[in-house]
Amino acid sequence: MKNHSKYLLYAFIIIASSCTNEQVDTSSIGTEDAITVNSEFYNNIERVADKNPDNKLVCIDFIYAFTLNIFDEELELSEVQIISSDLEFSNLLGSLEEGYSISLSYPINSITNEGEIVEITNNEDLKAIIDTCLKEEVITYCNGLLTQLECVWKVTYNEEGNNDFENAYFDVDDYGAVSFFHDENEYFGTWIAFYIEDELHLNISLDDNTLVAENWNFDWKATIIDSNNMQLKNNSSVFLIEKECFEPEPCSAFEFEACELNQDEGIAEFHLEDYITCVANYINYEVSENTIVTFHEILSDAENNINALPTLAYTNTINPQFLSVRLENSETFEVVFTSIEIIA
Repeated sequence: MKNHSKYLLYAFIIIASSCTNEQVDTSSIGTEDAITVNSEFYNNIERVADKNPDNKLVCIDFIYAFTLNIFDEELELSEVQIISSDLEFSNLLGSLEEGYSISLSYPINSITNEGEIVEITNNEDLKAIIDTCLKEEVITYCNGLLTQLECVWKVTYNEEGNNDFENAYFDVDDYGAVSFFHDENEYFGTWIAFYIEDELHLNISLDDNTLVAENWNFDWKATIIDSNNMQLKNNSSVFLIEKECFEPEPCSAFEFEACELNQDEGIAEFHLEDYITCVANYINYEVSENTIVTFHEILSDAENNINALPTLAYTNTINPQFLSVRLENSETFEVVFTSIEIIA
């Protein structure tokens, strides 16, 4: 899955500061302050502490230690624990009985990734931060679904029953650019995911002035049905789109393209490491853990193994541009050279 995310969102670090607060009566708690076991809020807090990267809310973290109050079914204080780590917090949250509740001592301070200190004074503040994190996660998940390598999104259903776009499909890249293929025509545009209040939206904008644009250029409310199906809905239409993946085609030429950073300047950013598998397959070179692959602007640099280019973000100097590729086996010292063309 491509890595996806172009949306400005804050990552919050949660700092518990209850040790400096005045002592308050915590022998019981009101329902408005209780965070009940297996409630949505409780489960989301549990995800913050989870060490499993597939489940954890990564844009929020706790800094330890802090005090946690545990209440029974009658909202009477049952236990007070000092929490010292994510593992300890996660284990505790996973072990509490149904009907029990917890409370955190406020205020809690949070620090944004820009260094701004924000004070959280109640459950509503904490829930708002977690909700922001969840929205970031959904947008990332949505964009990741859309931009998977060797996958497109095919139109399968229209609510009106007259689906002129059946089998048309969207091919979305990780920069938010989209190509829409319909009746052997290709339409270019953008596809941007965002939230309006608590609804996930996809804004489709195709560079077209025909019926294609009239049918698709909308702010769509998006519903992710599962990892292979999504519903797009506006005031007048409902479409279902389905992910369809296929085996990557072997490289037919050493031409690699990237979108210009600024229109008509002929300059782009190339991630050269993404081309290694293609290059190796095309020249029937078996890449192993001993293979060292470097890219060079001129052949003599490749031959002398000097001035290797950055593989994560290389900006071309002319357009198009040829680069030399050096593949070396660090164990046998066998060296193979080839070249590629990059085009903005």
